[in-house]
Amino acid sequence: MAATIHKEVMDRSFDSGVINLATLNEKIMGLFWFVLCLGLFVILGPFSGPVAIVALYRISRETGDQPEPQSVN
Repeated sequence: MAATIHKEVMDRSFDSGVINLATLNEKIMGLFWFVLCLGLFVILGPFSGPVAIVALYRISRETGDQPEPQSVN
């Protein structure tokens, strides 16, 4: 009887350690991906604005000499 109880206690503590390790691993990975995405957004975010402005300017220059469509009225 005592051996069975001891075995159950040992199994529980081991399973609890595995669950805690798995939970800790999930939290660390979640934090890692959050920091990585935030860092990439902060680093690359400011550079996307000027690129979009230049692209819009070039598109407007390319289509600027085309005639506008006739009015429906």
